Amino acid sequence: MKAIFISVRTSSSRLPNKALKKINGKTTIEYLIDMVKRSNYAEKIILCTTELSEDDVLCNIAQNNGIDYFRGSSPDKLLRWLKAAEKFDIDFFVNADGDDIFFDGGLADICFEQYEKTTPDFIDGQGLYNDVYAMKTSALKLVCESKMKDDTEFIKPFFEDLGDVINIEKIHPIPEKYEKKKMRLTLDYKEDFLFFKKIIEEVNELTFDNIISYIEKNPSVIEINWSREKDWKENQENRFFKESYTKYLFDLSSKTVLITGSAGLLGTQLAEAIVEHGGTVIISDVNLKLAKGLCKRLNQVHGKTVSYPEYLDVLDKKSIQIICDKYEKIDVLINNAAKDTKVENEGDLSTTGRFETMTYDYWNTDMKVGLDGCFLCSQAVANKMVKDGGGTIINIASDLSIIAPDQRLYIKEGLKDNEQSKKPATYSVSKSAIHGLTKYMATYFADKNINVNCLSPAGIYNEGLPDDFVKRLTSLIPMGRMANVDEYKGAIIFLCSDASAYMTGHNLVMDGGRTIW
Repeated sequence: MKAIFISVRTSSSRLPNKALKKINGKTTIEYLIDMVKRSNYAEKIILCTTELSEDDVLCNIAQNNGIDYFRGSSPDKLLRWLKAAEKFDIDFFVNADGDDIFFDGGLADICFEQYEKTTPDFIDGQGLYNDVYAMKTSALKLVCESKMKDDTEFIKPFFEDLGDVINIEKIHPIPEKYEKKKMRLTLDYKEDFLFFKKIIEEVNELTFDNIISYIEKNPSVIEINWSREKDWKENQENRFFKESYTKYLFDLSSKTVLITGSAGLLGTQLAEAIVEHGGTVIISDVNLKLAKGLCKRLNQVHGKTVSYPEYLDVLDKKSIQIICDKYEKIDVLINNAAKDTKVENEGDLSTTGRFETMTYDYWNTDMKVGLDGCFLCSQAVANKMVKDGGGTIINIASDLSIIAPDQRLYIKEGLKDNEQSKKPATYSVSKSAIHGLTKYMATYFADKNINVNCLSPAGIYNEGLPDDFVKRLTSLIPMGRMANVDEYKGAIIFLCSDASAYMTGHNLVMDGGRTIW
């Protein structure tokens, strides 16, 4: 079966959410879908995106436009393609990049015709108005099995490296209308968006022939974004060098990271972030079933074993030591396990947390999980790190390690004061203590090459939170909203990586500004 893969994701450093920007009420990615549908030979059109939650909207767009979608590895485009091809039983496909919203289905048909005539493994269409690549799934599988890195943004070199076993052909014949001319037909900058907007608003029927005809009759439109061509070329030419430096700093491919309490909402996001940056993660939780489920999903998405599930009771020294002994090294420990009363509609916030009536057993249980567990895990793993020459410990605290809970947030209308639920002292006290423990360990292990830092997140929004609670809380936050579920990923990569090598004893606060207001 022959297909066209539309490779797209929402993230972009130069023009954020460019695939979702609208012109005449329609997203740019939908214009690309319409252009691709003009192919006469494609038996399937598949939108290929990532497993990141931010890309959910792209899957909805694919469904609404009558095409299939596939979600796979975030950094590894080639693996994403391979898994998509295997799922949909695709023998040969043409890639249409999400930036190239005027990609012509007719250009894909030229690749399909060439494939039927000479059956090449890989068709190189670099140097046209938009670079286009087409390939056999069998050749792609060879590349994925032999490549040594996950970052596959530049795909052609991977096939050239196997030139002795992969038959590579230049695309031919090339109709004049597809030859590279003085014009930018790719969406990378604001000026590019204005260029596409101008054409879409002026051309009645968006066929490639009509688009080229309009540009030839109105050459001044080319100047809208042509100044960006030099910037783009310099970016492409220097990208390997620039990325090698920045990705060296943030690269986790040599690191094994142990996360306690991994199966919860925040723990899941931290684990995703680590494997997305090449790390191996030990998913440990007292709920082994949830840990195994998360590992299965991560390993399937990345097409290889990037995570391992482990049972861990943070208050059981034997349980902790078993993990320390099992793994050859643990480069990073993230103390994430904690007991936190929830305010969701089905949460466990209750009057038992009131200071006046809190039992000692209640106090002791919360403090043990929140503080003692952090101490016991840090002690065991730090001893291992000292023997191995160093490491990193990250303690997850909270904005409530800096400020006291505002009990007004939890008030329910119609209840007497003594019937109101309260955020218990144990959470705030244990998180404050973790902040203190962080500073202690940072100085204690500084000469052992062990960095110890703290991450203090604020509340993460979810649909289960009562509306009145969200309204009250966001009124206390300068940014006017709670955190999105994936907004702590960047911070944890920074703290896990060499980018934070000169930082220890620090509490990194990410709270939308709440603690400064």
